[in-house]
Amino acid sequence: EAALVRERIKALDYITQEKTDVSRFIENPTLIDDIRSQELEELKKLLSKNNVLLSTINRIECFDIAHLAGNFATASMVVLIEGQNENSEYRHFKVRQKNSQSDYDSMREIVARRIKNFDRWQKPDLVIVDGGLGQVKIFDQGLKPFNIHVVGIAKGPDRLIFPNGTKLRLRGDVLHLVSRIRDEAHRF
Repeated sequence: EAALVRERIKALDYITQEKTDVSRFIENPTLIDDIRSQELEELKKLLSKNNVLLSTINRIECFDIAHLAGNFATASMVVLIEGQNENSEYRHFKVRQKNSQSDYDSMREIVARRIKNFDRWQKPDLVIVDGGLGQVKIFDQGLKPFNIHVVGIAKGPDRLIFPNGTKLRLRGDVLHLVSRIRDEAHRF
């Protein structure tokens, strides 16, 4: 039943996605790359307006914690490199600590485990956390010594949340980029 529902959701996602006129690809064969570059530039501008200064925004990681009725907590980490999904870099984390019902405790564990793997996996330029200010602050506290910036994404409406509490409603290219990575973290 779950597989059937998943396939229906995929079909709905496909038919409701933004359409790009085919003629634009004929005019510009690298259109997707150009769109991804534009999304990254818009994100970089938005971040810099909020004192998040990045010299480069090559690698973005997004984290999401999930559990089944408070049990079997896991976290997903999805990666965009130069605006493109890099599936080979995705990671699952099984939450090991006993208090897995606590999103905050689970986040602390996951950020600590991510830090331990900086040598094996590349360090991110930006981390996006699916959640509110509390989750953002936990990741920010853990990653600040490594000069890695953290923002959160919250729904209803989609908005970026900064560690200082600032909330910005997302629109346009930035909304497409950030919601795409958040949705991929949910899916994964």
